[in-house]
Amino acid sequence: MFPSLINCTQIDWFHPWPENALIDVAKRFLADVQLPDEELTTKLAEHMSFVHLSVDDFNREFLLAERR
Repeated sequence: MFPSLINCTQIDWFHPWPENALIDVAKRFLADVQLPDEELTTKLAEHMSFVHLSVDDFNREFLLAERR
């Protein structure tokens, strides 16, 4: 019906998340996975949060360096 509206629209879905919120979401997703102990689940959730935040930092650096 309105192809140009959909093809030419850019939506920024990415907003900064606090680390604690990312860890909580990761733990919720990991709840369905059988792991040997709770410590491993916590460490995996913290790592997932770290990766998400690192990608965000590198995206900002890329924007400043390349202007895109």
